[in-house]
Amino acid sequence: MGKSKRRYVGRAIAATGWRIWDNKLQRFWGEVYDPYPQSLLDELNGEKRPQSLANLAKKSRLTVGNRR
Repeated sequence: MGKSKRRYVGRAIAATGWRIWDNKLQRFWGEVYDPYPQSLLDELNGEKRPQSLANLAKKSRLTVGNRR
């Protein structure tokens, strides 16, 4: 059978951080994130609770002061 394909995956962006790619719509979702956004990806591919998504996105977002 094989592994089911995840809709949202993390993609590295050179010298910037990580972006979340939506395989269904073939475009990026959200902002640039400095650390790999594993908890955010788990939520997007799981239950999709709006309040939890908003909190995780805020915590994970790359701010101008955090850029390398």
